[in-house]
Amino acid sequence: MRRLFVLGAGLALGACELNAAGSAVPDEASAIEVSGQGIGWNGSGASMLISFGATQSEIEELLVADLQNRPATASNEECGAGPMQFSTFDNGLVLNFQDGEFVGWFLDGESPVKTDKGVRTGDPIGSFASAHGAEEMAESTLGIEYYSSAEGIGALAGENPEDARVEALYAGTQCFFR
Repeated sequence: MRRLFVLGAGLALGACELNAAGSAVPDEASAIEVSGQGIGWNGSGASMLISFGATQSEIEELLVADLQNRPATASNEECGAGPMQFSTFDNGLVLNFQDGEFVGWFLDGESPVKTDKGVRTGDPIGSFASAHGAEEMAESTLGIEYYSSAEGIGALAGENPEDARVEALYAGTQCFFR
């Protein structure tokens, strides 16, 4: 089942166009955003969301067209959730796949990618917590970690609680070793 959703009225005039295969491709003016439901593009009056469950080929085709670079790929057979494959783009966005299905994303380092609430890596962790209604996970073995159960999105921060900044953002299935 396809899990590609196009939201908003001006698709033909908005942020997407159809490629030769008939798939929607974000235009260069669009901005990639991540959320607890997947990844999306916003711009020019239209939005597109690719939800968890989309096929690996579908999502990579869209991102390669938008970002103009091919991802580096890797895999890990020992993830707690089972074997996973990863596609890492130059903007720091890592897509997680299992059996060819999009199951999660991870973002770290400096990146123009932001959450659907406008939070980026490097922002104060408090900004993430208030924007996403996240609470600190006191028993996390990954350092300072906040997670929003309502939105399904999390953030990892530096070790200094007084000046903690978002170092990574994530949603969906991960290959964390806790």
